[in-house]
Amino acid sequence: MGIERICLQEAIHLAKRGKKYWVNVGLMYLAGLKNPLQSRDPEDYVHSIMEGMNGKKGAPRIVNLYDFVMERIENNGTDNPIKDFRELIEVMLFDYTRSKERRVLTKQELEDYFARTFIPALNIALQIGESKMRGCDLPEMILIMGHLYSIRDMQVDLSRGIINIPYEELELSGLNGSFSYQDVRKNGHLSIWMDCEVKEYGRILNDCRDKLNREGDLGSRRICFPKIWAMERYCKKYFL
Repeated sequence: MGIERICLQEAIHLAKRGKKYWVNVGLMYLAGLKNPLQSRDPEDYVHSIMEGMNGKKGAPRIVNLYDFVMERIENNGTDNPIKDFRELIEVMLFDYTRSKERRVLTKQELEDYFARTFIPALNIALQIGESKMRGCDLPEMILIMGHLYSIRDMQVDLSRGIINIPYEELELSGLNGSFSYQDVRKNGHLSIWMDCEVKEYGRILNDCRDKLNREGDLGSRRICFPKIWAMERYCKKYFL
């Protein structure tokens, strides 16, 4: 569930809104974030983004997205895109450092991690989509994306050393040290835990859709509905 992959997903959803969004937003994500960690030092990548945000030329193309958002958003006194981008960059670095250690987080630490990841990511998408809603208005979306993406992306994440299985569940499972996705799927306790995660947060998808229909605006529905539809398809496929 690396931040680069999340941004790539955002680009795909935004691209569905029309050609101008594909040109102005999608290509920036795709070119800048497809998988930078495979081609350069992650810490150097993070620092080069920060320098680009401060005006240095030759920065990664995610900085183009930052500039695009800054030019597009009206200064209403409440949005803080600079803070949102910086928080996403901090999550990039956190993922890199914990992957080197294969660090395991507690349930509460994971919830905090989901919030730090998805609130700013959703804020940026909603700002680009010209919605009046923000991530804090949609806590259901934050929960859904955090928990379902963790299950969906587990095989890739584990291969990179990113563990989004709570410490408490690993303790009960008896797994420790270096374990693979196949080890997790073969473990009785963790297999049941994964099923329960998909069932529990899959049910919240309907609640989130209803809330967006009642309280959302056109921008929030355009941004969030494709995510909800994609997660619904994943949940159905998971239990096939």
